[in-house]
Amino acid sequence: MLTIAKAQRGYCLAKVKLEGNSIQALSSMPGFKKWVGRDLMFAPTGANITHLHKHWPDAKWEDDAQPVLDKYIRSLEEAEEIYKQKGL
Repeated sequence: MLTIAKAQRGYCLAKVKLEGNSIQALSSMPGFKKWVGRDLMFAPTGANITHLHKHWPDAKWEDDAQPVLDKYIRSLEEAEEIYKQKGL
């Protein structure tokens, strides 16, 4: 299971048991990332969050990182609403 925690300066940490598939999935993350020990620090961009959800749909977001996920979900909902309003 993947756990997401808040890191310094607006970044997040992905914490998971490092096995072949996990290492490959984390390393192929599209945005900024940097290994910090056995965890991966990453910029919580839409592309990175989508990538994590694709590979770990049941990821656990710790309380301090939950606002990052909530903001991302709100932005998706707002984009969908704008899309509907424009009749696209």
